[in-house]
Amino acid sequence: MILLMLTLPIIAFTSMCAFYEARWTVRNYEQAIVPYSLGAFVVYSYAVMCAFPPNESAVFSYISLGYVIGIWIIGFIDDRYGSGEPKGIRGHIGVFLNDRRWTTGLIKAVGTILLAGVYTFLSQPQSGITSIMMFMLLCLFPHIMNLFDTRPLRVWKISLMVSAVIVAFMPIPRFSTLVYVLTIFYLVYVMEGERKAVLGDNGATATGAILAIWLTHEGSAELQYFSVTILFLLLLAAERMSFSMWIAERPFFRWMDGIGVMKKE
Repeated sequence: MILLMLTLPIIAFTSMCAFYEARWTVRNYEQAIVPYSLGAFVVYSYAVMCAFPPNESAVFSYISLGYVIGIWIIGFIDDRYGSGEPKGIRGHIGVFLNDRRWTTGLIKAVGTILLAGVYTFLSQPQSGITSIMMFMLLCLFPHIMNLFDTRPLRVWKISLMVSAVIVAFMPIPRFSTLVYVLTIFYLVYVMEGERKAVLGDNGATATGAILAIWLTHEGSAELQYFSVTILFLLLLAAERMSFSMWIAERPFFRWMDGIGVMKKE
């Protein structure tokens, strides 16, 4: 795992350059053009862990990897061909009902539901309530992470917080695994904090997919119920307000939002 860790900065840098050359870029909130390459880096990092799993957990199964790659692909389609309008799930459904037109956002929503359903079926949970919790997490987490990904390091901070909570209820991971994961977090922190690259829809949804898988297989039942409740409430809130505006209006959360983001001179 330590040797594989050496490939991480190489993949992070080369994917950034490749996306920039291919013009797979987006204008960020500062109107700067940046590549949405960090999603490819996150998926690569996870794929390495699935190929050389640190333990026998289903988190690192090839079925799990297939779900994450599927989520990443439909997120990439939204990055590549989508537009900023319409907003919210209701907006995308409205376009479909009124204009009989599929938006990339609606394709992403339907694709996420289908992938979550297939993954839940293949995972064969032991009970009906477990199946429902798994399905809800797999559907909601990628979408909510995507909604928060409008400023640098928001998804990074949420991921770090969720990871810390899950690890608190797990056996202590091996040192090599811990160093590998921390290296991933560090590289994303540097590249996104300095606005060299962004996660994009593809990276935010893939990150949410990985966290959802981790929660379904390693999180306690109580933690899963709590997570589904919070995610569902955030989904409802997102249809009525902007998370960015809500954060900007509250000094503490505005301060939290700015941590780690390098100031432009």
